[in-house]
Amino acid sequence: MEDEHTPATKADLAELQAQLRAEIKEGSEQTRAEFHHEFDDLKELIRDSQTEILKAFYGYAQTTDAKPSRT
Repeated sequence: MEDEHTPATKADLAELQAQLRAEIKEGSEQTRAEFHHEFDDLKELIRDSQTEILKAFYGYAQTTDAKPSRT
């Protein structure tokens, strides 16, 4: 283990920079994956809502078609 008072070399700084870039890349990829997962969940929720609305309109149309007309 190096003494904490030893000055950092250019190689030390380059190594640290590479580590930080790798961590940032990994973090951004994880964030991107989480965002896509949440976006897919949102799309599914919207589709489910559309389906429920269409079912309600279809049910209403069926009941109005089934009623005898009074003319």
